Amino acid sequence: MNRRGVLKGAAALAAGAAGGLPAPAIAQASERVLRFVPQANLVNFDPIWGTQAVVRTASMLVWDTIDGIDNTFTPRWQMVEFEEGCTDGLSSTFHPRPGLRWHDGELVLARDCVASLERWIVRDGMGQMTRALRQELVAVDARTFRLRLSAPHPKLLFALGKNNTPIAFMMPERIAETAPFQQITEFVGSGPMRFNRPEWVPGACAIWSRFEQDVPRDEPPNWLAGGKRMLVDRIEWLVQPDQATVLTHGGQAANHASAVGGTSSSPGSPVRTAPTRRAILGCVRTAKRRGSAGRTIRPSSVGATSGLPPATRRKGALRVRRSVARR
Repeated sequence: MNRRGVLKGAAALAAGAAGGLPAPAIAQASERVLRFVPQANLVNFDPIWGTQAVVRTASMLVWDTIDGIDNTFTPRWQMVEFEEGCTDGLSSTFHPRPGLRWHDGELVLARDCVASLERWIVRDGMGQMTRALRQELVAVDARTFRLRLSAPHPKLLFALGKNNTPIAFMMPERIAETAPFQQITEFVGSGPMRFNRPEWVPGACAIWSRFEQDVPRDEPPNWLAGGKRMLVDRIEWLVQPDQATVLTHGGQAANHASAVGGTSSSPGSPVRTAPTRRAILGCVRTAKRRGSAGRTIRPSSVGATSGLPPATRRKGALRVRRSVARR
């Protein structure tokens, strides 16, 4: 078909549409989905009960904290609108932000925060320091709770917003009243994403959906502080316990984060595939140039492996030794 034929065909289609033929349906934009492979399986989902990093990371989607640490390691208010502190440093009165809701639609109340802190101070190291100084932790009214200490605690606000486990996440009172050494069975928070419990298959996948009633702070995001505005509608964690599959079939197994409906990334993992191959190829080429039959070339000394994790460099060295041995 030549150019003239294509133009004639387009004109015929236009005439047909004008004569009453139905116009082609335009597909609605699909929901924005972020697919991600975590470094470990999400076996449980209680951020207070355990200290697993994978649980901590997933929990940040669902739950929020009294304050958050910014990129200068300074505590900034997060769930709290403001705090009133006494000059002696022994008493602090907190006022949660108005309009905050849990994922079940209930308002966030001061008694929820008190119950959450009571559970957290039993399991966390900095929480236990706070517990040793605590004289009173009580809800004054629906939007006010007070913490009174026997001695000043300079790291109190940092402890309430730190990112190492266990984090002082706020939960509804009925959930926070679960014994600290017993796992919770209901996953309701006030964070930007809602956990889809029915779609959770431990060892396979975990799913979150955007919480439509989320009220982020009216501030730019700054590490764990500021407004946490979600740019996706759904997050899918695809668990791959077999590391050999991850390394070999990174693209087919979705070993990358891609926003479906927006810009998509390359089909292969940028960490586990292309740089690894370049690193190994660089080692082999270096071995050939040096004529080092029988000698191990360590990838850490090759420029192509700069910045790769130690595990990747060790795998590269092993493959180089095998390649040289076959010669």
